[in-house]
Amino acid sequence: MDTTYSVKGSCWSHDTVTKVNISSSWTPHTALKEAVGHMIQDPDELDKKQILARLEKVVLNVEEHQNQGGNLVSSEDVMVLLRPFCSDDRVAVQPRLDVLHMVEKSFQLSEEDLVLLTLYRTEAVVKTTWSDIQLKESDINTDKARHQLFLQLLSQSTNYNHFNAICDLLQLWPQLKAASSSDQEQNVWVNIFCTMINTSDSKTVSLVVTKYRSICDTVSLGIKCVRHVYDKMIEKKYTIEGVKFVLLSTHKDMLSSAVTELAALDEAKDDEELFDLLLKRSLLPQIVYTVYYKPVICYLLANQNVEEQSHDYMLLKTVANQLNDNGFKAEAGSLMLQSRSAYSMLQTFSSALGSVGKWLKH
Repeated sequence: MDTTYSVKGSCWSHDTVTKVNISSSWTPHTALKEAVGHMIQDPDELDKKQILARLEKVVLNVEEHQNQGGNLVSSEDVMVLLRPFCSDDRVAVQPRLDVLHMVEKSFQLSEEDLVLLTLYRTEAVVKTTWSDIQLKESDINTDKARHQLFLQLLSQSTNYNHFNAICDLLQLWPQLKAASSSDQEQNVWVNIFCTMINTSDSKTVSLVVTKYRSICDTVSLGIKCVRHVYDKMIEKKYTIEGVKFVLLSTHKDMLSSAVTELAALDEAKDDEELFDLLLKRSLLPQIVYTVYYKPVICYLLANQNVEEQSHDYMLLKTVANQLNDNGFKAEAGSLMLQSRSAYSMLQTFSSALGSVGKWLKH
């Protein structure tokens, strides 16, 4: 007799997970075993999306069953059935990774399962970039092993795709101890960033800024590390990338050096990320006499009355106050005059200067 079953509360009821064979020795556990087994026994012959969708239904049903206090089947029962599939080298990496990702959303994975997940995630990245490298569990199961793999891959990296893949690995792995090192020679992020800069490829150097932006909230590079990368960029004549790298960091002691580098430039590049960072760091008064002042003002004005714009540092009054407080009253008045809201009330530059003091106090 064929029917369909799933876990509901503390009992099994009809649903639409998959068909299982009912016999006199039927138990919820044997039903689960048949259901999962049916879906993963011949993965190459079944639609992979359909398999994953069905497995997800099973996992969600078991999760709901446990949350409601049931004890007929458990998350560990599911994992016992899935581990052989996830450890099978004959199965492609991506399906195994998909299954573990799906399970991770609902269950607390064991240490063993987390190691498998890390291995498959690593394989998925490495296989697309270094097809000749074969990985095993011992390559990723400890911090020391992952650090060694990082150094091995870095020594074989020569282009944008290589470096992008290594940065992805550093982000998907549990954070390496060397990622928080204050020693610029030991810190893995400094290692890879400086290697990327040494390629003297503008696309790869820009990737340094992109990757640093993506890790700023989770990885804190010390001032020595930031300065080391920044100095390398300036040395290689990547001034804008170096300035943005400093502005993305939390080290205020380096801001004056970044402004000095901008002030030495004769021509401004249209770089909205740079404009935004200068405003975010409240540096407009410091760049009044540079070629970047006007482009930043234009960027600021162009982004007023934008629905998604909600940052205080982008408010005209905030910026005008900064200018005024630093002795740039004329610039503050000019900024007010250029704003759409102020233009209807302040028709002349002199009236703007006369009103700016009162306006900024409100």
